[in-house]
Parts: sequence; C-alpha cells; structure tokens
Amino acid sequence: MTAPHSPALRRDRSNLNQLRRGANYRITTRHRTRVGEYLGMEAPHGDRAILLRHPAGTDSIALRDLISIRAAA
Repeated sequence: MTAPHSPALRRDRSNLNQLRRGANYRITTRHRTRVGEYLGMEAPHGDRAILLRHPAGTDSIALRDLISIRAAA
C-alpha cells in the first residue's frame, strides 16, 4: 500500500527543481528527519532519490518517502 499524498508533499515535489546544490535543507521522511547539504539526485534502479550529506555520512533518500523539504540555516 502506498502512503496518501498530502498537499505539503505535492508542493515540495513540485519544487524539487528549485533545490540548490550545496545548500542546506531539512528533509523529513516517513521514518526520520535529516539536516544536511543537498548534493543532487540519483536514480538507483530507476527510483529517484535525493543525496544529502550530513555529519554522520551521506544518505540517498527516495522521493517516495518524502514528507517535506525545507531550507535550513
């Protein structure tokens, strides 16, 4: 079963092209929240994902798991 799409998620997905490489973002998924530097996107196995570097390493965050993306200070 897929998660229902909230208006916030649709709004954030429409702004994915607005993300700036090297800028810091707070990304919230169904499982956790991470703050880090946006490195770009990848598509492992055809699933689009955001690359986010943070102090503990780099995460590949699937777009299907996104709840929100906000600019971080």
